[in-house]
Amino acid sequence: MAKGRRKIFSDFFRRDLWETDTASLNGYKSFLVKALRLFNVALRDFSEGQLNLRAMGLVYNNPSFNCSPAGDQLLGS
Repeated sequence: MAKGRRKIFSDFFRRDLWETDTASLNGYKSFLVKALRLFNVALRDFSEGQLNLRAMGLVYNNPSFNCSPAGDQLLGS
């Protein structure tokens, strides 16, 4: 019985959540689906170790956080 519920839950987060058309939902339901999608992606990336990698990539590629001499020239410092 528990395996059946787990499969339904897993299928929802892997497939059904992403196939839901948010434009056809009212404001509250649309927000809830989008929040669940965000939570799902963050949890998946965190569990796979990708969240830190993506955060480091944002800092590395963003000139306002760059501490290199090239970044200083770009910012006019």
